Amino acid sequence: MFVSRSAEIIAKNIAFVAGAFFAVLAVLSAWDEDVLQIEHVLTAMTVCGVIVVGCRVFIADENLVWCPEWLMNMIVAQVHYIPDSWKGHAHTDRVRQEFSQLFQFKVYYLLEELFSPVITPLALIFWVRPRARELVDFFHRFTVDVEGLGDVCSFAQMDIRKHGDPKWNGAEQDTQ
Repeated sequence: MFVSRSAEIIAKNIAFVAGAFFAVLAVLSAWDEDVLQIEHVLTAMTVCGVIVVGCRVFIADENLVWCPEWLMNMIVAQVHYIPDSWKGHAHTDRVRQEFSQLFQFKVYYLLEELFSPVITPLALIFWVRPRARELVDFFHRFTVDVEGLGDVCSFAQMDIRKHGDPKWNGAEQDTQ
């Protein structure tokens, strides 16, 4: 597991302090229930509990046996693809960063979905609007009429001679 040791130490200390406050307030509440009637004691206990639970995310399990190659093989069994540069290097930070670009955490996906109603209009105003002429020009130049289908982007026809790299036609040029 890719864990930051400094973040783990800080999280352990914060969890210890928050847990200590929670324990003291819980013992005082058990000793005398009138403590709960003091303003914000229940709120303080709740906040301390949430802080402890939040800090546990940063603390690695000491008994966990971590085998990144086995985990990568389990992923490959599901997605049926692995870049050659990842084979034998599943334990490295570079592979972790490349993997995290392909497979985001659900939290990032959720945040992206929540902020998209705000970000999308901004992208349309500040990115698409200045390029509107280029977009219209692209559609004008690369739209072809296909019989029975209608207007289609010419790239969809997979015409390598028209849109491809001249090097791709090398075998055909050698025969002439």
